[in-house]
Amino acid sequence: MALHVEFRYRDNEPWIVVRDAFDIMATYLQPDNYLSAREAAEQIDKVKPSKRVLNDEESASFLLEFWEVVIATARQIPHDHQAQ
Repeated sequence: MALHVEFRYRDNEPWIVVRDAFDIMATYLQPDNYLSAREAAEQIDKVKPSKRVLNDEESASFLLEFWEVVIATARQIPHDHQAQ
């Protein structure tokens, strides 16, 4: 059964790289996903600002914002679902 997770974020317009990371994570969480955990992690790593040669402050901001989205997403997944 497909898992429906919504992008939940405190601001109306999130940083695009955080949204991109969420999209990868949401794909990985689906029971019929085509990504391995490693592939999903590698794809998320590629959108991380430090891979795009931005400064340390932007990298730290990405991590803070990404973990906020991870927690908001985990709260949407039932405790007995395989994605947990």
